[in-house]
Amino acid sequence: MQRPYIVCHIMTSADGRARVPAGAAAWDYRAALEELSVHTLLGDGTMSNRLLPGAFQAKTRTALGYESFKKMMQSPAYDIVVDERGGLFKDAAEGGKPCLVITAQSAAREYLAFLQSRGISWIASGEDGVDFSRAAEILRCRFGVERMAVTGGGAVNAAFLRAGLIDELSILVQPAIGGSGEVLPPFAGTAQDCPAVTLALAGVKTFASGTVWLRYKLK
Repeated sequence: MQRPYIVCHIMTSADGRARVPAGAAAWDYRAALEELSVHTLLGDGTMSNRLLPGAFQAKTRTALGYESFKKMMQSPAYDIVVDERGGLFKDAAEGGKPCLVITAQSAAREYLAFLQSRGISWIASGEDGVDFSRAAEILRCRFGVERMAVTGGGAVNAAFLRAGLIDELSILVQPAIGGSGEVLPPFAGTAQDCPAVTLALAGVKTFASGTVWLRYKLK
C-alpha cells in the first residue's frame, strides 16, 4: 500500500495525562511539529474551537454512498480534518492552509457540495465509518501527501494505530504533574483493541522550558 509516512504527535504531562499545549509548552509543540515537516491531521473534537459557529444541517440526508474524493486545490500543506459524522465545516481561509476533510461514504451529498462551495477538498471512504487505510492511500496518490502528523486526540490516535498506519511516535513530555480536568489517554481503547506495540528509540531532545521530546519508531 502506498501511503504517507505517518507520525503520531502528542504532548503529555510527566504523569502521563494527555495535555493541550499551552504557554511555553505550546511553542515547544509547534517547534517539534515544524521540525517533523508534515501535514497535520486533527480529529473532530480537536477542531471544535476552530469551526464556524454551529454545525452543518443537511436539508436532505441523501448519502454519497460510494468512495470518492474532490481535490479543490493542490497545496504543499493541508489542515486535514477527520469528520466521522459528516457535519463539521471550517472557513477555508482560516490559518493560512487549505482544509481537507476526511469523512465516510455515509456523508450527505449536500454537505459535500457545501464543502466544495467553500473551496474545501474532501475524501469519502468507508461504508461503516472512515476507512483510514484507504483514506491514507488517497492522500498519498491523489493529494501528494508524503508525510503527515496525527494530532487529533486519543480516539483518532487509536484508530490509526489499530489500522497499522503509524510509523513513528512523537511524544513531548511537559514538566508538570496533575492538574484539573479529565484524564485523557493518548490512545483511547487500545488495551482492549490492540496488541502491545514495541517501540525503538530514535531520538531525544530537550527544550529550554524543560519539555523533553522523545521520538520512537514502531517495530
